Amino acid sequence: MRQMEKVASRVPYMTCPGNHERKPWNFSHYDARFSMLGDRFDHNDFPPAKVEPQRSARFSRSPPPPKPKPPNPPLATRINNHYHSVDIGPYHIVLFNTEFYYYTEYGWTQIRAQYEWLRADLEKANRNRQKRPWIIVLGHRPLYCLKLTGDLSCNRITLERARLRTGVRMYGDDSRGLEFGLEELFFNASVDLQVYGHEHFVARFLPVYDHDVMLPKEKEEEKVTTTTTLAPDDITTTTEPSFTTTTTTTTTDNSITITTDPTTTTDPSITFDPFTDFTTTITSTDSTTTTTDFTSTTTDFITTTEPTTTTSSPTSTTTLSPTPTTTTTTPGPTTTSAPVNHYNDPGGPIHITSGSAGNRELHPLINPLAKHSEMVAKCYYDYGYTRLRVLDRLTIVVEQVSVDQNGTVVDSQQISKSVDRPEWDIEANEVSSNWWRKR
Repeated sequence: MRQMEKVASRVPYMTCPGNHERKPWNFSHYDARFSMLGDRFDHNDFPPAKVEPQRSARFSRSPPPPKPKPPNPPLATRINNHYHSVDIGPYHIVLFNTEFYYYTEYGWTQIRAQYEWLRADLEKANRNRQKRPWIIVLGHRPLYCLKLTGDLSCNRITLERARLRTGVRMYGDDSRGLEFGLEELFFNASVDLQVYGHEHFVARFLPVYDHDVMLPKEKEEEKVTTTTTLAPDDITTTTEPSFTTTTTTTTTDNSITITTDPTTTTDPSITFDPFTDFTTTITSTDSTTTTTDFTSTTTDFITTTEPTTTTSSPTSTTTLSPTPTTTTTTPGPTTTSAPVNHYNDPGGPIHITSGSAGNRELHPLINPLAKHSEMVAKCYYDYGYTRLRVLDRLTIVVEQVSVDQNGTVVDSQQISKSVDRPEWDIEANEVSSNWWRKR
């Protein structure tokens, strides 16, 4: 806190509690030192203070009394330090307490109270989306976690904190269903960006919901068509293989019967058989030359057989060679798939983990599964902080500024959208990251 005093004494310093703030005694240490903007009450909820009737100022030497101010609720009932919101430029920023879901020894009702406040605040913010198109939420523990050790709240197989993501069974009652899950609430409210800490490294996720990477709307098959001109070396010529057929010629009263059985090819690897069960009978009334055309769906075979006038039944074998066919590959348009920019009109909330501003616990191990998860765009060690820049009302840039590297921006991602409030399609997902569910 002494290190932050120089900044916090000059710049509004908005906070939300983490796991360390629970000590001692139910966040009392934190509550006594911070007082955020607003509180959980709307001043209209308080009954107006009683005002004694006053004489008209015309007949009174003293000015009229000031209007009564609503009472300031006592510290015991104020929990604005735990969840609150503020409008800054095009942003509506919501800060909330993830620790309510884990330190239930201090009570359960705060989970319900915060959830209902979040829902009401987000509904109000969405009615004001034209003025403030970006909704950003900040909390301590990420819904999706990449930490390998030292945190029992993180499932190291599913890479999630299920109590935050899908909800809790209130009062520890296993007969109750899961309640007050935050992921569905934030998704339905079209929250653009979720920023968390707790894990002492930096991670940037793709737009994600229920472990699935979400595609931009109507861009599931975003492709780029290009025309490619083939060089002479790219033109290929192929020739159909030759076939061997046995022709049996029988002469009886100038009748010629030809039976073809091309079951053998010159290339044993060729399985093409255009003459299966193909028999042709030709009858001739004279001893002239007879020409027989064998037509296949792919190759024309032409055979000329000259009958021989004998009293016996000669048999001859004729080799049929198909007409050579040349196949030429001509230049034409080719279609290639281009990578989809998930941050241009994102299909879901974008999660940022920025938990490495500096700490005495150093960096934890990153779960090796993070490298195989389609949800994770980047994950790395670096001491620094996250910064938002506004390019225009519908375009922002998320930057990670490195303290280790003297203020160098080590990661920068532009996020843009075409509408104030995106309408996300839960079915439009690119690839499921739920590989662990398919085992």
